[in-house]
Amino acid sequence: MSEATTPITVLMSVYNGEKFLQAAIDSILAQTFSDFEFLIIDDGSTDNSVSIIQTYQDHRIRLVLNDVNKGLTPTLNIGLGLAKGRYIARMDADDIAHPSRLQRQYEYLQSHPKTVLVGTNSDIINLDGKVTGHWSFPQKDEELRVWLLFRSVFVHSAAMFKKEVILPDGYDTSFATAQDYGLWVNLAKKGKIANLPQTLLQYRKHGNAISTRSLHNQLDVTRTLQMRQLADWGIVPNEQEQELQLILGLTMSGFWVNAQVIQDAYRWLEQLIIHNEKMGTFSREVFEGVARNVWLGLFNRKQSILTPRSGWPFLFHPFASGLYAKWMILLHSTKGIFQPFIKQKNQ
Repeated sequence: MSEATTPITVLMSVYNGEKFLQAAIDSILAQTFSDFEFLIIDDGSTDNSVSIIQTYQDHRIRLVLNDVNKGLTPTLNIGLGLAKGRYIARMDADDIAHPSRLQRQYEYLQSHPKTVLVGTNSDIINLDGKVTGHWSFPQKDEELRVWLLFRSVFVHSAAMFKKEVILPDGYDTSFATAQDYGLWVNLAKKGKIANLPQTLLQYRKHGNAISTRSLHNQLDVTRTLQMRQLADWGIVPNEQEQELQLILGLTMSGFWVNAQVIQDAYRWLEQLIIHNEKMGTFSREVFEGVARNVWLGLFNRKQSILTPRSGWPFLFHPFASGLYAKWMILLHSTKGIFQPFIKQKNQ
């Protein structure tokens, strides 16, 4: 483990990233906070990535070459071992950092010594760099911890964390995907966590569909991390409850959700609320707020199977309090009701 000789190490792993690499590097070199090292590890690229990096003469760039392609998780662990910074700022080779990103995150960690991880909100951009969406995350420690029971609430390439608290563990090498979720869960055990309210990263979302193998791997990792956290909290879910926890934590829409799943998920969340009351781990208001949000998220699935008859009874559930919640349930319970008329009109 190297001694900290600079405030920040920006850690980037590159594998065949020539298309967007220059924009990513330029965004880091243009930071208002300039006292950092930029550790770039090329993971066996076969394109022009290395040549692009070597065109830069900036003394802050330190290029390391893997002899073979090792994969993201092992490469990031190599970087953690080589990093000279007190803080690690992750960066991906196809994203773009806001000029004040490092400055704002560094100042936050310096002024909040008990915080070990800080992220930011992010815009989503497409291959052409056009903003197509936005990710806004909870900011406070307690709420983030509740969300971590269900899913990751940090953008990997927008995170900055203390190197000393993650070494020698580093990233879990058993996770080929979703390794960042595992890191957040680990870091949350060692100190406070936070997100800044500013949007300080443009996250490039590729149009390539996730392969079946990769999807199954992500689901397995997500389930493993959910179950670890629940076990630490004194809960051992049965098979159906594990499935409900997984469904509640998913942000993708490729899973069928019907009225029975929504009802079962509500009952499972009730059990978690009762357990929290018994343990006193989280405030009631925060825990129930997160539970309500993950439950209402089920209505927003593109592949939900709901009709007015099956969907409208949920308007009277306790989690459906508030005009926004009722409107969302109504909207998604009736979203297919006019489809036959639309088809007929277009014929």
